[in-house]
Amino acid sequence: MFNQESANKIYEHVNPDWLFTSGGLKIPLNPAWKRIAINLSGGADSALGASILAKHIRDNNLDIQIVVVTHVRVWTTRPWAGAVSKEVFAKLQAMWGTDIIVERIQNFIPPEIEEANAGPNLVEGRSGDRVSVDSFNRYVTNQYQIDAAYNFVTLNPQTDLSETLGFDNIGRQPHDRNQTAEQAMADPAEDWRIAEGVSTNMNPHYGTSWLIQPWKYVEKDWVIAQYKLNGWMDLLHTTRSCEVDAGLEVRGETLEDYKTYVHGTSPLWECEDHCFWCAERNWAKASAADKLNIDVSEFKK
Repeated sequence: MFNQESANKIYEHVNPDWLFTSGGLKIPLNPAWKRIAINLSGGADSALGASILAKHIRDNNLDIQIVVVTHVRVWTTRPWAGAVSKEVFAKLQAMWGTDIIVERIQNFIPPEIEEANAGPNLVEGRSGDRVSVDSFNRYVTNQYQIDAAYNFVTLNPQTDLSETLGFDNIGRQPHDRNQTAEQAMADPAEDWRIAEGVSTNMNPHYGTSWLIQPWKYVEKDWVIAQYKLNGWMDLLHTTRSCEVDAGLEVRGETLEDYKTYVHGTSPLWECEDHCFWCAERNWAKASAADKLNIDVSEFKK
């Protein structure tokens, strides 16, 4: 149905005690860990990851706390982003309790370095926002005694969205989300992980902790389906994937920028098909509905 079976193949050399299964997908979590961090943007991928981990911790009575890390980006053109992430965090605490979802730590990335080269120390051509995110994550894992940091980035749709959506997804999608599980396992550069008993989405050398990317080899339709299967549709509707900027006209409308925007009062709509993230989310809803044999309207608010 979904592609989680191929994604599960990467765990061949991982200690089975470190793995649990949700929605048919294996997810790494060492039950002996005490504190883990989750990068929570306010989007559907990270919110689902936080909920699945929290549910597993609660159901198995594990002594693990979850610390949420949010990176505030492009605040002048998307002034609602920070407020949306706070709403998702509050929803997660209401669902799973403050004894599991214990804290929210916020980083700020200046818009001036968002997509720019960040000076002579730029590493491997990464933009300023990526340097800041990675550096802050390592800082948090060290300063807050975090055993593992989780990032819930998904695989790009293995489907050309342009025919069904009239949208050039290949030109706009993130180009670092294309590697499948099969390609990762065939890459000789990943052979060191076999000796260390880890998979290609696990890095045990992330500063003083681990970096784990459970959704790395599954597409977003699997993510969207889990909200329906777990009865978490209210959480899904709290999240936001759209990355349209204030001032950009869509369907004859524009969103307000930071000078006038008031969260909860100012209009906040989604562009639906102008940005890649909306196109991916809409494709995921349609694909998940088809695979679950339900009407796509069941994913609407």
